[in-house]
Amino acid sequence: MYHTEIYIKPSTIEELKNNFWNIEKFEGFCKQCRNYGKLWSCPPYDFSIEEYIDRYKYIYIVGVKIVFDEDTLSSINTKEKISNYTNDTLHFMKNKIMNEMLNLEKLYPNSTSLSAGGCKLCEVCSKESNLKCLHPDLMRYSLESLGFDVGGISSKLLNFELKWATETRLPDYFSLIAGIMKNEEISDLKENINL
Repeated sequence: MYHTEIYIKPSTIEELKNNFWNIEKFEGFCKQCRNYGKLWSCPPYDFSIEEYIDRYKYIYIVGVKIVFDEDTLSSINTKEKISNYTNDTLHFMKNKIMNEMLNLEKLYPNSTSLSAGGCKLCEVCSKESNLKCLHPDLMRYSLESLGFDVGGISSKLLNFELKWATETRLPDYFSLIAGIMKNEEISDLKENINL
């Protein structure tokens, strides 16, 4: 099994933009994805990313480490087991984080959360059929989809590296990086996150 560890780092949008923002570079990575242009939660966007994030002064980075115990690391040891366990664990945790971030939006009015990775609300995104998003009340953008270097944010602000599984071994931990943006400071965020 695993346990989770929560890390929170306050910053300003300006600081994050100055140190970790490169739209061209990260949209370039997005263009290599088979889903490029097929998801409402991912580039290319029909709005200005800069205007979207500049509506806020503060951002609170929320890092969730999913730390595996030794039994899990030793028993999940084949390509198929690793793939299935990774998909199941990340799917479960992304949903849990999404729900928690949406709860925080209610707790802190006039805030907007950022998802931990891409949107998985629908099996097939309605954008593929040129239809509007079916869940605009739930869909959120990720830091990486807005042009931020999540690896740099994780290592420099949260003090842990992103890790991935190999075909023969899970990493010691997975990490998911989300956030919440607001114009006022939030002093009690850690106490109000239940993950």
